[in-house]
Amino acid sequence: MSIRLKVAKSAKEIDDVMWLRHQVYVVEDGKFSDTPLPEKRILDRYDTLPGVVNLIAYDDKEPVGTIRANPDCEIGLPPESHYDFSTHRTQIARQLNARKPCFASGGMLAVTRKWRSRRDVIRALYK
Repeated sequence: MSIRLKVAKSAKEIDDVMWLRHQVYVVEDGKFSDTPLPEKRILDRYDTLPGVVNLIAYDDKEPVGTIRANPDCEIGLPPESHYDFSTHRTQIARQLNARKPCFASGGMLAVTRKWRSRRDVIRALYK
């Protein structure tokens, strides 16, 4: 079985991303809720921002993995609610002198249990 990796652009692909998160986080791993959510989708405010990219891996037509990439913006990055990166930002900006650094984060990684032991899925999503 080989996987196909895509940037989720169509309504179906984006819906598959949100469904896959629910499938992995709630149904398979029991996080966030003891029972499936009514819409069977998981999303947060960072999904709605300009420049956000969701990658999705398919096995034929079945979504098996996804990850979200967020570019930095005026509301910050998702992990900044848990860790203050300001010292690192300042240090990197100083090292680059006149060039402005571009920060981003990757998150919302979800890979179905069946595909977690397959290195090619996670490696492809991170590449």
